[in-house]
Amino acid sequence: MSPTALSLARLRRDGFTADVVERWIPGANIRRDYLGCIDLLAVRAGEPVLAVQATSDGHVSTRVAKAVAEPRLRAWLASGSRFQVWGWSRRDVKWCVRVVPITPGDVAGKPVVHPPPRRKRKPLEPSLFGPAWWGDVGPGRTTGRGADLRGGQKSDAPEASA
Repeated sequence: MSPTALSLARLRRDGFTADVVERWIPGANIRRDYLGCIDLLAVRAGEPVLAVQATSDGHVSTRVAKAVAEPRLRAWLASGSRFQVWGWSRRDVKWCVRVVPITPGDVAGKPVVHPPPRRKRKPLEPSLFGPAWWGDVGPGRTTGRGADLRGGQKSDAPEASA
């Protein structure tokens, strides 16, 4: 079973109403987490909403670092909701989970890391793709793309056949 399926089963067994909130993006063939780090949402009467990032036990530290760096997680935790990273491992024949809670204190004061800006495109060569290449376009023109090479005005009426 996948870590997401194991976490979903465990949450439901513990009395939560839970569901998967990560999405599959078909054209790009990637999974996209809710707010960049949340796989599951779980609610139970009288408790704040619980968000879970499910992973294998060997990847817990990577997921914690990713979640702490996510600026949208700060807003999630500031709303009073909870967030935990669940790492699953198989011990003998039994699945075991390691739960790492992330608190507002863990993400407070962390600098927001933005990706470097994208490189700007080079300008197009004007002699190849600019107005000089297009010429004076339009119906009745004698040069350039879209020119009426018959020399007369184009009309919308179909031509009469002889």
